Amino acid sequence: MFSDFFNGFLIECALIMAVGLQNAFILRQGIRREYTAAAVLACTFCECALVSVGIAGMGAILTSRPALINIITLLGICFLIFYALKSVYTAFKSDEALDFRSADAKSKTARQVIISAVAFSWLNPHVILDTTLMGAFSTKYYPHQWIFGLGVFSAAFLWFCFLGILGQALAKPLNNPKTWRVINLCIALLCAYMAYSFIADFNEPHDEHHGIEMLETHGH
Repeated sequence: MFSDFFNGFLIECALIMAVGLQNAFILRQGIRREYTAAAVLACTFCECALVSVGIAGMGAILTSRPALINIITLLGICFLIFYALKSVYTAFKSDEALDFRSADAKSKTARQVIISAVAFSWLNPHVILDTTLMGAFSTKYYPHQWIFGLGVFSAAFLWFCFLGILGQALAKPLNNPKTWRVINLCIALLCAYMAYSFIADFNEPHDEHHGIEMLETHGH
């Protein structure tokens, strides 16, 4: 049973450590020191929920409904484009708004941070990969598939905690407007690249191997 847990832990580490929006969001919240724990817990909950759905067998149902996959992908593309534009706007806002020590440092409430975390997690075309890939992997560990899932959950939680702590550790050296402008522009480029990639792949078949290839290319 421990091997099932350990394999789930390793597989999730390999997938979740790829550069992606969830990771960038938590790192950004850590650097801003803005409800980092809320961001970590919300992203962990969303990740665990998606993996649980896959292990419960819903991933197979999802892949059998191409229209639903298309709807999720289109929503994700719209969200990525919106956030890319928002990040560009933020990058060129006043310098004061980019400094976490400014009067506007706590501009977001905990509720807004949680909503953002949910959006990054669930309005992301990779929700299809989370549900289908983990669902497929978990079948190899029956009847201990939930032990495998526990390993996945543990890896996600520890990784997100690490990113939050890393962001807070980097808060002081990165506390200047120019750095924040670069960070926001990098996030905008990442969103734009992912949106372009999903648009390019939109008409491709959504089989398991294609999903793995997309995941390795785009990250979380």
